[in-house]
Amino acid sequence: MCQLVAAHAAPLVWSAYSTVKALRTVTHNDFDFSMLTRRGIPLRRFDAGERIFLEQERGMAMYVVRSGAVDVITFGKILERVGPGGVFGEMALIDDAPRAAAALASVPTEVAVIDKPTFLTLITEEPEFALQTMRLMAERVRGKPAGLSKT
Repeated sequence: MCQLVAAHAAPLVWSAYSTVKALRTVTHNDFDFSMLTRRGIPLRRFDAGERIFLEQERGMAMYVVRSGAVDVITFGKILERVGPGGVFGEMALIDDAPRAAAALASVPTEVAVIDKPTFLTLITEEPEFALQTMRLMAERVRGKPAGLSKT
């Protein structure tokens, strides 16, 4: 069933992606990316328009944007554009539920890929990482992301 949902979600995602005009990008320049680099967290590059994950997929990793921007999309609507220092995909690691939205690179993008075992290690060994992640989630829940800049 999930494969069927994912297969049908792709055209919807691409349709929404192609209609984007002006959108704000959430950036978090205070995110300590050097901590991820010191720990050898792998980086991955995505081309503009490339799918990072689809809605309803099982979440195997979360991501921190190093450069570029990522659109988080659900039901054909862009919820957020995540820029450098921004985090996305963390909810699936926290509650083990399927992805609540899809993610597409809006421009050439490089992200740090944090799998669940690494996420759990970072939460316990790097309190600042845990606080930053919780802060970003709280901003989303409140609907008032800090650090907005126009693109």
